[in-house]
Amino acid sequence: MARPNLVSPDQPLLVRVLLNIYQFAASLGLAVVLLSLMAIALIFATFVEATFNTDVVQFYVYRSWWFGLIYALLGVNIFCAAAIRYPWKRHQTGFVITHIGLLMLLLSGAISRSKGIDAQVHVWENHASELAFDNAYYFDLRIDNEAGEPPMSLGMPKETVERHAVDFAPGMFNWSAYGEGFANWKVAEPELARWFSPIFYASLRNRAGNVLYDQDNIRLEVLDYYADCRWWENTPTVQLMMSMPSMQQRMADGRMQDGEESWVPIRLSVFNAPQQPKYRFGVGDSQRSGGGTMTFYMAGSRAATEAFLKCVPEEGSIGPKGQAILFADGKTTVIQIEEQLEKEPQNLPGTNLKYQVKAYYPTAQLDQVGGQEFSWVEVPEDEGAEPRNPTVVIELLDGDKKVDELTLLANMPQMNMQAYDSNVFGHYWYDFGEKDAAELMRGEGGSRIDLIQGVAEGAADENDPAAKRVFYRYWNRKKVVASGELKGNATKVDAVEAFKMPIATLMMYVQSFVPSERPKPQPEKKPFGSSGPMGNTPAVKVRLTVDDSTEEFWLRAHLNEPDVGLDERSTLHTVKVGDRQVKLSMPIQSYPIGFRIYLQQFERRLDPGTSQPSHYSSDVHYLDRLKDRYVMRLSGGSISPLNFLGEINATSVAVHGQNLIWIDANTRSKAILSADLADPTVPAEQLIASAGTEPRNLTISEDGSQLFWIAKQMNRLNGREADVLMQANADGSEKKVIGLFDRSPSGLAVDTEGGWAYFGNVAEKSIGRLKLDGSDVENKWLESAGSVTAVALDRKNRTLYFADDLNNMIGKSTLDSPSISPVYTYKSDGQPNGIAVDSDRGLLYWTDVKPNGIDPTARKHLNDPKYYGGDAPKEQEINTAIRMLSLDGKSKDPQMIHNDLMDGLDGIAVDLASGDVYFTQRALLKRDVWITMNAPDDFTEPAGGRDLRIFQESFDGPYLAGTPEYREFVPERSNDSEVYKSVFSVNYDPGTALRYWGCLFVIGGIACMFYMRAYFFKTKRTSDPKARAKAHPAKIQSEVVTR
Repeated sequence: MARPNLVSPDQPLLVRVLLNIYQFAASLGLAVVLLSLMAIALIFATFVEATFNTDVVQFYVYRSWWFGLIYALLGVNIFCAAAIRYPWKRHQTGFVITHIGLLMLLLSGAISRSKGIDAQVHVWENHASELAFDNAYYFDLRIDNEAGEPPMSLGMPKETVERHAVDFAPGMFNWSAYGEGFANWKVAEPELARWFSPIFYASLRNRAGNVLYDQDNIRLEVLDYYADCRWWENTPTVQLMMSMPSMQQRMADGRMQDGEESWVPIRLSVFNAPQQPKYRFGVGDSQRSGGGTMTFYMAGSRAATEAFLKCVPEEGSIGPKGQAILFADGKTTVIQIEEQLEKEPQNLPGTNLKYQVKAYYPTAQLDQVGGQEFSWVEVPEDEGAEPRNPTVVIELLDGDKKVDELTLLANMPQMNMQAYDSNVFGHYWYDFGEKDAAELMRGEGGSRIDLIQGVAEGAADENDPAAKRVFYRYWNRKKVVASGELKGNATKVDAVEAFKMPIATLMMYVQSFVPSERPKPQPEKKPFGSSGPMGNTPAVKVRLTVDDSTEEFWLRAHLNEPDVGLDERSTLHTVKVGDRQVKLSMPIQSYPIGFRIYLQQFERRLDPGTSQPSHYSSDVHYLDRLKDRYVMRLSGGSISPLNFLGEINATSVAVHGQNLIWIDANTRSKAILSADLADPTVPAEQLIASAGTEPRNLTISEDGSQLFWIAKQMNRLNGREADVLMQANADGSEKKVIGLFDRSPSGLAVDTEGGWAYFGNVAEKSIGRLKLDGSDVENKWLESAGSVTAVALDRKNRTLYFADDLNNMIGKSTLDSPSISPVYTYKSDGQPNGIAVDSDRGLLYWTDVKPNGIDPTARKHLNDPKYYGGDAPKEQEINTAIRMLSLDGKSKDPQMIHNDLMDGLDGIAVDLASGDVYFTQRALLKRDVWITMNAPDDFTEPAGGRDLRIFQESFDGPYLAGTPEYREFVPERSNDSEVYKSVFSVNYDPGTALRYWGCLFVIGGIACMFYMRAYFFKTKRTSDPKARAKAHPAKIQSEVVTR
């Protein structure tokens, strides 16, 4: 469709330039270029996603600046192409509608990109979660200018803490990978991947050296980033592989044959010793192996490394109390301890210092002097006892002044205290003589292989981790038989001889080595794809400057809520300068989805004969985001929730007039709260801050003046918890224990007029009663009552009603003459657990928590042959309900009151004035949701009205009994043999509606163009000269001139 030419020579230059730009923006040529670039970008994105994953293509293509630029220019082109033809003619209607639709499609994509959510929710079985985690991170910077809390505390006063969320978009790869390429990574097409590196680098938002925050003398600079790493809590660390002797195995034909050689890992680390100047390079590690002891520690300099290699004794030269060898300025000095003990100071060759053997301890142990610095002290032994840990203390003197000290241990060189300030290093050797096999197995005076992280010869920078090497020496109880450097990250081919045993000579090699310039936690980077789709552990190296103090450190990503589970050694770093304290962490980006997903059960099926899952799905409930339970009201046959401010986890309820009282188990203290039924907008009032341990069965006296409930309290006589009867005034005052139960009670009904409290005695299948003054208790007031779960008192008729779970019965007994009279007996199994009586109206209510039957119409069972056909159930059996029975005897069967979200009923009470019934239930928003790989669930979250789609993405597990995950997430009394973690993908696309409208406009515009015959048909020729001249003036003029 032709567009008008807006530029003419008589226009000012600026106007012509602007109009030319406007015309170019509306041109078809620009549209062709932009559409071609978009097509190329989409093709490139397809290759990226096939080679890497969805997160990579999202970050480096769809959310990159260059893709956004193409997207925006295309939108400008579409807008200008339509706007430049204004005012529009009738035949341009379809053209304009189509372009409006295209703009709507582009706008919907921009909205989805900026406001949409595509994140993961991780939920363990029998647990709930509401946070969706995105694969993005940010810095959580907390600044306390008046640091009044201890450094380990996160509970800073809000009025003194500034909290800043600093944006950080490091990308999906290690920053070093952009220069190295991706050829060796675990991706689908490694050869193709390396060509992506330039575009990936151009798409980066943050790079090494970027300053992300610089205000108020606080500066945060990023230096390096690992998209995935193995986090080491203690470095340097070395992992050795030690060969084990091959053992003979009996074959099927009875012959003995040598088995294959096996290798076992031995990991040793150096541990940081803060505020211990004598251990400035940390405390070493040791581990027993088959032939002796392995030790590992850190030599902080080349001089210390040479001392390790050169301070070795000659065979047969060790005296009765051992031999120490000092190393200073490249020279060794041999000291026989027995000869030099308590002698005058001697000159130390190569220095201006003198040495003196100050003490010798046959057996020593580590102690803290004044509770601060470590020191080795002598352990008294019987005379003639064999030394177990020989230790020698050597002082260094400058003239008569002590300037330094060495503490050397013969059996534990990893614990030596060296003279770092004087640059003097030493080692101590002791000959324990001959040992039998049993003593050697206990590690007493046996062979030893010492390893150190040392400094390579000729290193320009001794603190550079690249200059660190692993050195070893093999002490066979008499002499050092081997020493030297071990190759790092070696294989079996590089193995050297280790312990020599009677049956074989063991071999060893360094499988992995993580160097460090000082003992500290740090990451070891891993290539992309090595940890799987969900196993990444990012880490970032930052430089944090607070006033005049600057620190460089590694920070591990915090894969949890920003304030939950932070670790000072890995995910949280604190810098304190004077009264100013700054805390820095890097939490994962999280979004509250507006409700909680509770994983009831995870199901996994395997392909026959394999360990590969063929199907996995999750049975979940959707719960309220904030509340665990709702307080519900049954009035006039309808059930509705009550929303009180402050009510979160209501369990047991009591009501008197307009006053509703409940136990709220939201906090550890288990408070008792009260609310006004006439005005639910008034916040709930806390009557009692702590109702005790496991409070339950709250009830109120008939006149509303006193509260009673059951709780647990420590029994001082036997040191165990016991159930007690608690009492308080209705305003919460004068809380006290009024009685102690001999048996664990269930249910509570109080007769204040008679002075008794009645309770179910499940252990003895009876109903007991307790004097309100605590003077007497009758555990079997009503015998053979079954498993009583609840009791209720009809004070008007002096009758006690009870629920019997054992016999599936509701029974009663008069208070004056106890005897059981059945009120209602279930025709099938039930689980009555709460009971209340309305004596004024002659109605009895009780709750039943037996689970509902399987819903045959549920999506989970649509393809299950058990749930369709003639024998299949037609509808779901409803069991969880409130049952109401008239006590006038006219009806034998109770009326069942139920709604679809009724679950976990507890604590039922009747308001005698109005007849309304109050109870608590689980805070369900949607129940029995089945989510599987190909069947997501759509749900509109109640808080913000967002339309979410929940997918079953993956899972972790199974974790069996004995694993840390099993201990953490499986209840103590559970019979489950394993536990799973289900991973859901939550998707929110706010641009969906606009996208649908855009599609409709595009289709409508094309249909309109077809109808208007704007493009699809040529205009018919007319024989009227005037009409032809009006339609084609140039052509008519040409014809006239020719003639």
